[in-house]
Amino acid sequence: MKAGAVPIRYEQIVPNYADRSVLPVLIRKIEKWGCMPDGHSFLFVIDTQYPGLLIPQHMRLLYPDEMSLILQYQFDDIRVGNTAFMAQLWFDGEATLVIVPYESISRFVDEAAEVDIVF
Repeated sequence: MKAGAVPIRYEQIVPNYADRSVLPVLIRKIEKWGCMPDGHSFLFVIDTQYPGLLIPQHMRLLYPDEMSLILQYQFDDIRVGNTAFMAQLWFDGEATLVIVPYESISRFVDEAAEVDIVF
């Protein structure tokens, strides 16, 4: 099933979670649909020094403390685990596997839905 115009019902999801445990719930929706709903994007602010975070080394050098990752159009093969998610993203035109532990995320934003959660 493709998301298209399917909305993410944050008002039904977010109040049930007091911490980062909301992240796998939200990302599983994208895993299930295979794409983002129209107009939505997930922005994650991540700690680039967090143990277990896998990003390209040149990105870690550019952003030694924190950086933003955005899931919107160019991602594939997203997988949601209990402690992290992984996806294929593009950096400088090159497909790269990233692994993002939920604990490395300090902020989650979906501007289309006016959702901004700071952990």
